[in-house]
Amino acid sequence: MDLQKILPFVVVGAILLLAVYMFSFGSITNFFSTLGYSHLLGRDVTYCMGESFCRDGDFCDFEKGKCGESGDCVKIPTFCIFSRGGPVCGCDGETYSSDCARKQAKVSKLHDGEC
Repeated sequence: MDLQKILPFVVVGAILLLAVYMFSFGSITNFFSTLGYSHLLGRDVTYCMGESFCRDGDFCDFEKGKCGESGDCVKIPTFCIFSRGGPVCGCDGETYSSDCARKQAKVSKLHDGEC
């Protein structure tokens, strides 16, 4: 088989396959994020500088006491069964009954204890 004759079909097939995947994922950014190239697109799934850099269902949890800086994307808890650890002060100046309640509100921790 002559490579020059089949190469156009391979290229067209690859482009069509990419188009189908892009349609499935909604955008080229989401497509490449699923392939592990998110850090090249500024959408690292673990490191964040704000809400827009995290996946749906996650929020940017800044390092304790460093509100508004860099953080990690963490899952937003669906519900909190046990309130372990006592109250925590959020970066918004509100006191939360537990760390889980703070995460449900998508707020980073300023410090342990009441505000």
